[in-house]
Amino acid sequence: MSNPAPNLNTPRLIYLAFAGGVLLFALVAVALQFGTNSPPVGGPNSGSGGAGGGGGSSTVFGWALVGIAVYLLVQALVAAPLIRKGALKQARSDWQSDADLATRETQIFTRYLTQSVVAAAMLEAAGLVGVLALFLYGQWWGLVVSAGVIAALLMSLPSGVRYEAFVNDVARADER
Repeated sequence: MSNPAPNLNTPRLIYLAFAGGVLLFALVAVALQFGTNSPPVGGPNSGSGGAGGGGGSSTVFGWALVGIAVYLLVQALVAAPLIRKGALKQARSDWQSDADLATRETQIFTRYLTQSVVAAAMLEAAGLVGVLALFLYGQWWGLVVSAGVIAALLMSLPSGVRYEAFVNDVARADER
């Protein structure tokens, strides 16, 4: 592969938009928790106005959100390698096609871009559930989940090194 350096600005902006969306929503939720117009800590329909109110149903919903956030995080961690494996398989097929070199390289970059953005979107979903837990039920653990998701998104920004590793994995299979 000649492996031209692709323009990674678009996928980086997508990652930053995911992280920025979670951050902005988290800041709004924190501001509402400290503001006078905040929803009750027990939940929006609990009828309680103070901390710890709301009874059992809001606690159940709060813990349900914990379960959903954990599920989404596990899904992102398990599914991301599977999505990468599928993208590599498709990229290897693209590379072995009869198309011209530029077309094949564009197809490989598209596979890399797709698997990267899908993995980031799954992480973002977990971060938004964390913010929702804070916003609706005053569950501060949601802020921790959201901060972790933002950090993970920023640490996994698409880079030339990551793209090069993807291309090398495609080429390795071609050598066999």
